[in-house]
Amino acid sequence: MNRPTTANSPYSHRLWRVRLFEGPLLETISGEEKKHFRSQKVGALLAYLALRLGRRCPREELFFAIWPEVEDTQIVANRLRVALASLRRQMEPPGTPFGTVLDVSNTGYILLREETVWCDVVAFESALKLGKKEEAALLIRGVFLPGFYEDWAILERERLETLSEKLTEVIASEREQREPVNLPYRHEETSTIFYPLPLYLTRYFGREAEKQRLLELLCNNRLVTLTGSGGMGKTRLAVEAAHEMKSPSVFVALADVVDGEHVTEAILRTLGVLPSVDADLTEQLIAIFRRREPVVLILDNVEHLVMAVAEIVLRLLEAAPELTILVTGRRALNIVGETVFALTPLLTPLPETPYDHLAESPSVALFLDRARNARPDFVLSTRYADAMRQICRLLEGVPLALELAAARVVMQTPSQIAEAMESGLLRLKSQQHGFSVRHRSLRASIQGSYDLLPPKLQTFFAELSIFEGGWTLEAARFVTDCPRTEEFLEDLIRRSLLVIEEDKQAGKMRCTFLESIRQFAAELLTSEEQEALTSRHAEYFLTLASGVTEDDIYSLLPLDSERKNLLAALDTGGGNPNEIFHTGLIGSLYYGYIRGHNRLFLLWAERAAVILPTISDIEERVRLGIALYLIFGYVGRAELVEKIGSEMQADAEANGFAKGIVSAKLILSYAAVQKEDYFTVLALSREALAKSREIPDRTILYRTLRLTSWLWMETALHETETESEIVRERLLLSELLARECLAILPASSSQLAFTHSTLSQILAHTENETESYKSLKSAQRTAISQGMDVMLIFCHRTECLTAIAHEHFDYAALLFGAYLEIHERTGYHMAPNAQAESAYHLLLSRLGQERYDLLTKIGRQIPPQKLAEFSLDNLPVFDLGGTLFPSALP
Repeated sequence: MNRPTTANSPYSHRLWRVRLFEGPLLETISGEEKKHFRSQKVGALLAYLALRLGRRCPREELFFAIWPEVEDTQIVANRLRVALASLRRQMEPPGTPFGTVLDVSNTGYILLREETVWCDVVAFESALKLGKKEEAALLIRGVFLPGFYEDWAILERERLETLSEKLTEVIASEREQREPVNLPYRHEETSTIFYPLPLYLTRYFGREAEKQRLLELLCNNRLVTLTGSGGMGKTRLAVEAAHEMKSPSVFVALADVVDGEHVTEAILRTLGVLPSVDADLTEQLIAIFRRREPVVLILDNVEHLVMAVAEIVLRLLEAAPELTILVTGRRALNIVGETVFALTPLLTPLPETPYDHLAESPSVALFLDRARNARPDFVLSTRYADAMRQICRLLEGVPLALELAAARVVMQTPSQIAEAMESGLLRLKSQQHGFSVRHRSLRASIQGSYDLLPPKLQTFFAELSIFEGGWTLEAARFVTDCPRTEEFLEDLIRRSLLVIEEDKQAGKMRCTFLESIRQFAAELLTSEEQEALTSRHAEYFLTLASGVTEDDIYSLLPLDSERKNLLAALDTGGGNPNEIFHTGLIGSLYYGYIRGHNRLFLLWAERAAVILPTISDIEERVRLGIALYLIFGYVGRAELVEKIGSEMQADAEANGFAKGIVSAKLILSYAAVQKEDYFTVLALSREALAKSREIPDRTILYRTLRLTSWLWMETALHETETESEIVRERLLLSELLARECLAILPASSSQLAFTHSTLSQILAHTENETESYKSLKSAQRTAISQGMDVMLIFCHRTECLTAIAHEHFDYAALLFGAYLEIHERTGYHMAPNAQAESAYHLLLSRLGQERYDLLTKIGRQIPPQKLAEFSLDNLPVFDLGGTLFPSALP
């Protein structure tokens, strides 16, 4: 059976095809696409040259066209050289003679050869001149250079749109003259159908990949349902895809059809056929489609008519083998043979996306285009780059929300728009004509979906708003106390009111709201309902946190996706502290420390220090005290560490709690190190070690072994006689303690990475460099596998210093960048930091500012797992052919 296919355009036989409609895009003769350029400026250069195919362009002209914002001609000339070299690498690969595509033989000029390059815009204008209107129409495959806002690009876009509109009018007029004026389709004795698709006055952005995927699905499936929440752009995507299909399509708008009884009638009227009074209307439809060539029937906005549409669709597909049906709606039909394509929000820019590349983000491109529709002189200046990123983040890439927000540029700056969005998204609405009633505001869009929910599902939908940042099935079942939780979640997902994704680390599926939908749902709760839900929410997540221990890294995993929920639960529980709150608070602080979220949990550590004496159980008081020591020590609050240790020692001795006495002595030893009182360090740590060996608890023993090993190393390194026998003996004892600790530590203990790191430092000072480096890499790999950012700070800094010592300065700079990233993100207090300061100055002097900045920037962005693959024996590659960085370093 023939399936719908994408329309093809005629081309010449050349090396390259350059597409500027929905481009710039490079295609080889075999059809292989190359969409990515080194930068948007390289793409602009190609487009500018392609528009002047076969003509010589003065370099000065290119300066002002591509880099109008740069006044220094020397800088622009250098940028043109770099861009041209990048373009040549793509278009004249190895084996292609120099100048085959890009000709620079005439000094001061650049030419793109028409003998080897074909351009769609040039071909379009050529076809128009020759009167080949249908051929010219086939070449228009979207907007000219979407996302490019240079003056020449805007003028060319407007010129081509004018030509396109006139061409469409001429072709339509000629078709009307060939066919009966009163019918939008051919008579039934012929097979070809021509039906107009909805027209749009705005450009289309950011869905090229989705459009191609939809076309592929329609080529291989007879029923495709395009789903997504309100305002996601389902109808527009369906129409844009229909424009590219070779097979004709019939677009039926069902949004205004009140009930299922009138669906078939609406389809018939769209076909220009009067519904029969006596016959079955579905049979009348079947008779029409059975005699047609392959055709795509588009049923738009069916969510309120799902049962009726599902029945009609099944009958049509069974009876008309040449028919393909594309359905759009906020929920799927849920019938056999249906392929569901869920439309997700547009991609939003990353926080680190530079200003020059912001317009490449689909969300930003859409916002800018609609903003210029509202205010033609609108320009996104560098001062508003952060506000633009914030707007896209808050609106989560929802096209309708972006369009509504963009219309505000008439009265507000991007910063004012972002500030308004922070206070609530549901206020977004449009005063413009042309929006349907249900798309005139975000609230109206969501209200339409909510009104279709059964009463019990409406209640459940509202209750889910109590979660922060998503939830699991188990959490929803406990908090809502609904016996039909799984069924209701599946229903809300099918209705596009929830987003579901896999939490790969936890191995569970996780649901979440788009923020605008969550805000809508939250408004539906009464204060009494919210109070009851908040209480159950706190109970669930504090109980989850209660299971966290420092000695089992796997106990942290359930909280890795629940930080927002956990902080909300602490806020609730803190208002009425009970036993669950206390144990949950202790687990939360351990979690925050091990995962490096100290800044996030510091406020709770300070509050916990106040309530510490009120906890009735001595063991819980000690556990909380240890957690506070870890966090306060991490952020450099030495005075609080000493206070906690002193109070814990007094408390534990008064209650005869041996574990508490050992822990207190260790904490006080740590505090003494910060005061450089090494005599006290030795005395207290010896007492702690001796007492820990008397306690039948391996956990307290290996915790003591690990910390004492480090403490004794610190005292050895601060002896005045660095070559003395005392230093060597103490380092040897430290090594023995570290090795004893490693021998008894379970593989899941968070102490493992710390102990490997301590052993590495000890071995480095005993001049056992090889074993020291092995221990360092073991610490690094363990820290990564266990998600211990706190440990990676030490590992990256130490390996950086080692790489410097071996004069591997590029690798050292990568490590230094990774160290800085985690250090700044976690807020770790590492004083004195003379080693890091020394590394900075040395790398800067050896590499120069530009290369240092580039390498440390890359180091900040490399995933830890990737960085751990390298070592002094397996250095990363930095040249143009390198495997580590596709955008190779200079």
